[in-house]
Amino acid sequence: MVNKSTIYVVAILLTLLGATYYVANTMDSHIHDLKVKTDELIRLPVSASVDSLFKDFLKLKDDDYERISKLLDDHGASEHDMMEDHIKTVLAEIREMKGALSEITSGKVASKESSERSTKQAKPPKKNAYGFYVTNDEYACAALIMVRTLLNTGLRPGVEIFVLVTSDVSEKYIRKMRKMGMVVKPTTRLEVTAIGDTPTWWKQSMTKMNIFNMTEYDRIIFLDADGFVLKNMDSLFDLPPYFLYSPRATYVTDKQPWMNAQMYIINPAQWIYDKQIHVFEEYESRGEVMYDMDITNVVFRHSAAILPGYYVVLNGVLMEPPGTHIGLIEGFTVEDVIREAFVVHFVEKHTGGYGKPWHDDRTFKDRPKAYPIAHDIFRKWWAYQDEYCFSDY
Repeated sequence: MVNKSTIYVVAILLTLLGATYYVANTMDSHIHDLKVKTDELIRLPVSASVDSLFKDFLKLKDDDYERISKLLDDHGASEHDMMEDHIKTVLAEIREMKGALSEITSGKVASKESSERSTKQAKPPKKNAYGFYVTNDEYACAALIMVRTLLNTGLRPGVEIFVLVTSDVSEKYIRKMRKMGMVVKPTTRLEVTAIGDTPTWWKQSMTKMNIFNMTEYDRIIFLDADGFVLKNMDSLFDLPPYFLYSPRATYVTDKQPWMNAQMYIINPAQWIYDKQIHVFEEYESRGEVMYDMDITNVVFRHSAAILPGYYVVLNGVLMEPPGTHIGLIEGFTVEDVIREAFVVHFVEKHTGGYGKPWHDDRTFKDRPKAYPIAHDIFRKWWAYQDEYCFSDY
């Protein structure tokens, strides 16, 4: 015969677990009353066999509920009759909730309140975007071509492409960008106080910092405009949450880690922008020339997440003979890099020497060992230049 203390303990366990589990999963308002009854029940003496009873409780079936209720009925009047009535009521509610919970967890039904609450609490979809910046028509032309190659890979629905433009970009290019589907956003030019024959685009490279402050987006894949996209890179939006990712700059051999400024995956925030601008202004105040890649690396190279260097390949690498091993990419040959790279970054003219495709005269230097892709990307870039750009860039 089950004694009275055992009945109380089982009832308490049923109440506690039933209320706790149901509150966690459905949060129905009438659980409040059940918790009040639980508070009353837990003031009863608890036997030393609670642990074993708890294990037994996990195996309770419907007929066990009936048996416990019958025992309470058969027990007779006592000073605890009112409490026993509470226990019976709680048992009935737990049994009812057990059925409802089974339906809810199986996906059959959901209360109106639960549905409304889920709708309110549902997080809005993340807003992801590819981002570019241009400070003149020369790079506006390059951005159009870069975006064309990006669109050729097929983007997942809902991903935006935006470009930050300074006042030096002509309206004719802004119209072309919008026609291609890019969201054009005016921005402030940030310029390095450089001297000598430093190219203008280097002087204005600090404008890139404005990308880090584009907090209307959850994640941005930033790309410099002087490149050529080889394959879809939407998977980079799915990297674990972190403020900054960048491929390793494998061409920098004297200081590592060092980020490749051609590609950043950013969770934009004001503090990321502020920290870099502060360091930039310190260098400027001392008359020291530091460009965008220098600043970002000085500030974040030891805290940013470094991605494999083969994500971005310099176009000069494609000129290397087959089997050539690539800098700091352990075990990778030119063939491996071509297979894995997302983006080619133009730093070398086809005729040799530093430069961009628009600096080339469209003649090919004899490079019999170069991979076909080394020639193809120039041919395609020039064809897009004819299609999307004006004769003066």
